[in-house]
Amino acid sequence: MHLADRHSATFSILILLLFNLLFSQLVYSQQVTLKGKIVDSESLSPLAFVNILADDGPEGACTDIDGKFILHSQHLLKVLKITYVGYKPLVVSTDSLPKDMIIRLEKTGVDLGEIVIKPGINPAHRIIRQVLENRNLNDHEKMSSFTYTSYEKTTFGPENDSLPAIDSLAADTTYAGMKKFFDRQHLFIMESVVERSFIFPGKNYNNVVASRVSGMSDPLFVFLMSQLQSTSFYREIIKIADKEYINPISNGTFSKYYFEIQDTLIEPPPYDTTYIISFRPFLNTNFDGLKGIVSISTNNFAIRNIIAEPARNQSTFTIKIQQLYDFVQNEHWFPLQLNTDLIFKGAIGKGTIAVGIGSGIEDSTRTDLVGRGKSYISNIRLNPQIKPNKLGFVEVDVQPDAYRRPEEVWNMYRTDSLTARDRMTYHVIDSIGQKAGLDKIGQKFDALANGVLSAGIIDFELDQFIRANSHEGIRAGAGIHTNDRFSKYFSIGGYGAYGFDDKKIKYGGNFALKLDRFREMELELLIKDDVAEPGTSNPFGIGLGLFKPEKFRSIYIIQMDHLIKQQASIGGRVFNYLKFNTAITRTYREPLYNYTYRIASSENLMIGRKEFTFTEISLTLRYAYGEKFIKNTRSLISLGTSFPEIWFSITRGLKIAGGEYNYNRFDMKIGKTFTTKYLGKTKVVVEGGFFDCSQPYVNLYNSLGSYRPFGLWSPNSFATMRIGEFTADRYGAIFITHNFGKLLFRSKHFNPVPILITNAGIGSLRNPGDHIGPDVSDLRKGYLESGLVIDKILNIGVAGLGIGGFYRYGPYSLDTFRQNAALKIAVSFAF
Repeated sequence: MHLADRHSATFSILILLLFNLLFSQLVYSQQVTLKGKIVDSESLSPLAFVNILADDGPEGACTDIDGKFILHSQHLLKVLKITYVGYKPLVVSTDSLPKDMIIRLEKTGVDLGEIVIKPGINPAHRIIRQVLENRNLNDHEKMSSFTYTSYEKTTFGPENDSLPAIDSLAADTTYAGMKKFFDRQHLFIMESVVERSFIFPGKNYNNVVASRVSGMSDPLFVFLMSQLQSTSFYREIIKIADKEYINPISNGTFSKYYFEIQDTLIEPPPYDTTYIISFRPFLNTNFDGLKGIVSISTNNFAIRNIIAEPARNQSTFTIKIQQLYDFVQNEHWFPLQLNTDLIFKGAIGKGTIAVGIGSGIEDSTRTDLVGRGKSYISNIRLNPQIKPNKLGFVEVDVQPDAYRRPEEVWNMYRTDSLTARDRMTYHVIDSIGQKAGLDKIGQKFDALANGVLSAGIIDFELDQFIRANSHEGIRAGAGIHTNDRFSKYFSIGGYGAYGFDDKKIKYGGNFALKLDRFREMELELLIKDDVAEPGTSNPFGIGLGLFKPEKFRSIYIIQMDHLIKQQASIGGRVFNYLKFNTAITRTYREPLYNYTYRIASSENLMIGRKEFTFTEISLTLRYAYGEKFIKNTRSLISLGTSFPEIWFSITRGLKIAGGEYNYNRFDMKIGKTFTTKYLGKTKVVVEGGFFDCSQPYVNLYNSLGSYRPFGLWSPNSFATMRIGEFTADRYGAIFITHNFGKLLFRSKHFNPVPILITNAGIGSLRNPGDHIGPDVSDLRKGYLESGLVIDKILNIGVAGLGIGGFYRYGPYSLDTFRQNAALKIAVSFAF
């Protein structure tokens, strides 16, 4: 063989060996990927956070909130070992995986409520302690700032997305029609896209860039699904919907919660080892707790995912949440997906969709109505620079064009395209909504929440229809004012009423010019000719709301003044948390009882007045730090605040425009509610006022008495103090109410709510001898009373009835037990 041939052969062999080597490395380095979905074998509902181990490990994966998983491996996989709490373990060969890659798990029927206390040290406690020690490090809401975009979708329908086929009902055309309906569509669907910005501590701005609800073109509640659960599970108190629960990841948890390690999953960084731990309250404990599963990663001992629901589900409604976190940008754990399931038990039956209402059909044929809310978080930015002035008092800001976004905009945000069932829901329910006028119905419910009944361009004021007090007896009337459909820039209104005991007509009217609806800036002119209780407790009033128990006190008012009032005022919101109202007011008061105010006197002559005119200029401020609002296309809606609410008012009486008295008056009120773990909620209201000189009786502070031997309980008043018993020109009062909720008593059918109350007041009066007629005395020694109310002894859903007793003690206690005691009926409303 020639040398050249030998070199050529050698070169060819080298090339061949090199090719084989590279090919074998390429084959070895190729990554094997398996994608699939795990569901419940019966309901076909996706199972979140299922543990999947490939062969004998270490490769593994976990399903997301939609039950989907992606498993990567450097070699061919033979077996998947699947475990999930409450379900039978499953070992499946990759060769036998179904073509649709949907794996079905069967329930074991084991409930987390079946707890066996094991001797020795609980190994789960060491892990939970690590989570507690690192929660400030892992809580994304303790970061300096972040932004993200959230796509939220909620559908309502049967638990399994379809009604079951029932042979015995095959001939029932109504049920068959419902089944056909749910087989092709949801009951309704809603979507929203929200851009959230956050600055520590707790400053949020949620910009709603797109919003859609089937059947409605201007919905108010579309983005409220995201408000049903917090995006952080590290707080001491977890709020789900309108209720608060003690977090299992909180201080003192080991004396209240039982934890048990259910499984362990080992994955490559950043997940490392993940412990799957079940939790629920100990048996025979009585507090609002949660039960569920939490997965803890040893990477900073952070929550990786969690499934939680109320530990006690005794009602026809319950709620379940799921949260999925990931180690974002290799920097911080952050939520990626949130699920909220609203479950109305047995709500769908034979031709009925009615929560908690029987239908005459066997219980086994009834199906739960489930609202499935899913939030997908993307475009996450950690610690960006955000201008603080961007985050004001508006927490949720619905853009004017949010309800009219075209389909191409929606497709930019959707994690997946709409299903055929989703599209059919929009098509059918939109057409029904237009015919039924669902937008108008929604606006009427919105108005009803504010105490008015909407009818076209007119709103009727519900609290004007009928009232009662000891002076007028039954008072019947009507009050109306124009609404936004008449004009977005002004409103005109008025009322008229007649008292059947005093046989007098009362009336009034007002004109309001809306200068800036989103700053609540308004100019108002008001006149009225009416009756009013003598004296003024505070200038802040009780506030809006037809069903406020504080208003029950007015039933017992005996003495009244004839009142003629003219007022011009302007008010609105300045800065973020401060509201103001400034007014000039002229008031005429004539006592409708025997009263004379002594002006001067000598041995044989007394000069007095029986009618009084006051001209006042006032400035009233309300400061509520941290109060947040939803701004939609029509108005602002308060979300409340966790900080104290502070009111302050200064009034100057002037001898102008008929006014007869010069004086200065100062008033203040502070209200705050505190939540104490395992004890309940404490509400404290402190108020006081001061005149710098003597005043006629009609302008003094009355003492907020609401006594009847047996009557209705009116919170923030003195239940054992007689109406008009005390009078002052300087006073202070405190009302402390502690609500235990269901922490002391809880059973399947009887859940009374104990409430402890203590009220105290003090006040003094200059020159009591100048007031001739009523028995006038002050309470400078200090007034004390306490009581116990057992509320919700009878609970009918929207309202509750209870009973309570109050007792008067201290310097102003009376001679007998019966005189010091008062029995009260407690009425509470759920709205």
